[in-house]
Amino acid sequence: LAAASALAGVVGEVEFTRGVGMAYLDGQNPRMMGKGLPLNEGDRLKTADMALAIIRLQDGTQMTLRPATELIIQTYRYREGAADNVMVIRLLEGGFRAITGKIPKDSPDAAQVITELGTIRIRGTDFDARICGSDCRAESRDIPEKARPNLVQADAKLVSVQGEVNASNETGQRRQLAVGAAIFQSETVETGASTSAILAFRDDSRLTLGPNTRFKVDSYAFKDGNA
Repeated sequence: LAAASALAGVVGEVEFTRGVGMAYLDGQNPRMMGKGLPLNEGDRLKTADMALAIIRLQDGTQMTLRPATELIIQTYRYREGAADNVMVIRLLEGGFRAITGKIPKDSPDAAQVITELGTIRIRGTDFDARICGSDCRAESRDIPEKARPNLVQADAKLVSVQGEVNASNETGQRRQLAVGAAIFQSETVETGASTSAILAFRDDSRLTLGPNTRFKVDSYAFKDGNA
């Protein structure tokens, strides 16, 4: 019965690991990640320093977990052709790259990444997410323009772009963005087929958008000097 119950919750499996990685379910012993390990809804996945793991979910989504990453497969439901498919990943630290499967492609609002700062909706074929602090300083030096404070109503600004980026508001008004353009709450940012762009938020966090991506700022709150 225990085995049948575990199989009922399987949402994917580990395809590859290098170094030490663990999968946890609340109230159960941790499992060492290795090729073929089944993954369940609710699993907390963690990679050690210098380790990485590649997992594949039932809809075909493939995720590469960076070293020192911790995330939770918070909600996952997939049936071929179903209208209620959903994928919610909670990213606690580190980062991952995802080559998305059917859920985000068929239902634009059904796939989300939740972080401490906000929720990102995934749509597209290639997606990167990362939480970082001091370890991003070296990478930030490669970005030609440092983020400056935006107007109060602006959440972020476009600091780097190759290709075409557009933003649309809730009324459908659409504008093309250039470097320095402000991004406002409730706007949806869309990238073209060969586009790479970097957004800088007011707290100096940065988000990289790949080709064919839709990203919406549902809500964002930051006050300089807050803990």
